[in-house]
Amino acid sequence: GLRGGGGNFGVVTSFEFRLHPLGPEVLAGMLAWPLSMAPQIVGFLREFAAEAPDEGGLIANLRLAPPLPVIPTELHGTPIVALVATYAGHPDAGATALSALRALPRPAMDTLVTKPYVTHQKMFDPTVPHGWHYYWRSHKLGALTDQMIDIVIDHVERITSPRTTVPIFTLGGAVNRVSSDAMAY
Repeated sequence: GLRGGGGNFGVVTSFEFRLHPLGPEVLAGMLAWPLSMAPQIVGFLREFAAEAPDEGGLIANLRLAPPLPVIPTELHGTPIVALVATYAGHPDAGATALSALRALPRPAMDTLVTKPYVTHQKMFDPTVPHGWHYYWRSHKLGALTDQMIDIVIDHVERITSPRTTVPIFTLGGAVNRVSSDAMAY
């Protein structure tokens, strides 16, 4: 294909996946706080992601709390900031690697436990039912500054739809070590 061709050049005749061992059990789950805690929680995400081990994954999600069985009913429909953590190594090592999460203020919900990876992977399936038409927009942000965090929170405070989410993914570790000119992305 053509680097940066936008998918409009070339024919794929084969594709190889390189798999990495995982689990079957991982330390994973979601911790959630009221949206008023978002500056501290998203700031924590920024700091944690900068030093996180490759096995550790942490995503923030700001939204109205969905009515999932794992979420306390008193949170349903209220604005929250959540951290979704996954540690892909041995769960005992994960407890050490993710121990900084336990130093945060007590969350309104905490489902961080050792469980099968496939169970964790399906955790949010009820929020995106099959057959619905979804519209996703994304943007690759630069540094997650305090000002950027404030802007994101300002927009989240205006959410009225229970289907709207503002996830913040971190691209560190092995993903970040690939040279910026090594591929089209």
